[in-house]
Amino acid sequence: MGTRTSKEILVETDFLFGLNPEDKLHSYVKKIINKHNKGEISCRLAGTALMEFRAVLYSHGLTSDKVYEALLIIINALNENNISIIPVRPEHIMAADLLRTKYSSLTYYDALHAGVAYEEGILLVSYDDIYAKIREINFLKMNEL
Repeated sequence: MGTRTSKEILVETDFLFGLNPEDKLHSYVKKIINKHNKGEISCRLAGTALMEFRAVLYSHGLTSDKVYEALLIIINALNENNISIIPVRPEHIMAADLLRTKYSSLTYYDALHAGVAYEEGILLVSYDDIYAKIREINFLKMNEL
């Protein structure tokens, strides 16, 4: 089998919500998945995104059975498209705190996602402009991919 040249990207929580056809980011997420499936990019999900996804759903009053159902849908979509998940490592957490110290406007989860991008050396693709301020990572706005 020949080797493919593809650009590795890291996606986070907005990608997960964008899997929903009714979400405003759905068209961008579909384009990312299409590029991934064609081998033009290699899309990976920050494991920290799953934690934030759950937290958001619970904060909106969903019950554990509904959160479980949502996670099943998400995991199935990731598996169907061979999008791997980067497990959370201590280095990601350490980098998150370092970045949050330097960039106080980062939220808890934004810092975690940025920490993954920093430690893994992967281009972070998100709709959230906050990442553009972080000089230590490479960032591309989701709608520009």
